[in-house]
Amino acid sequence: MEGITAGAFCTVMTRMNLVQAWLTPFIRVSEGVRRPARLRDRLRAFSPLPMVVQIMGTDIPLLAATASRLAAEPGVVGIDLNCACPTPIVVANGGGGGRLRHARWIRDALLALRAACPATGISIKVRVGLESDAELPAICAAVGEGRPDFAVVH
Repeated sequence: MEGITAGAFCTVMTRMNLVQAWLTPFIRVSEGVRRPARLRDRLRAFSPLPMVVQIMGTDIPLLAATASRLAAEPGVVGIDLNCACPTPIVVANGGGGGRLRHARWIRDALLALRAACPATGISIKVRVGLESDAELPAICAAVGEGRPDFAVVH
């Protein structure tokens, strides 16, 4: 989705009434919480439709603070935690699909997002495993304990 679902594409899809809501490409959360103006710039292409904003990172407090800031933006109806990106550089840095190795982290992150955004939908994107589908039971247990509104298996 990154690089495609932005700018003119979103404008045309919205103006032609071809979509009713957007799931944004991920926002990488790694060094701090972005300022509201920078987040608004990132979301501008998806406005005025409702948005579920996808975030990705490894630091739970930063993810929760970013989610809280995003949830305060007009049109944001949900926060989606990306634990599925298989890109080697992302996984090597522990993000995206690399989080699948840490089931407890998945649970804790979902619970932190829910606490930070009690009135906003919370979802998660996962894979059946990073290296094997034998990882799926632990992933499912962690997701279940984290109690998202929905989960997507990528």
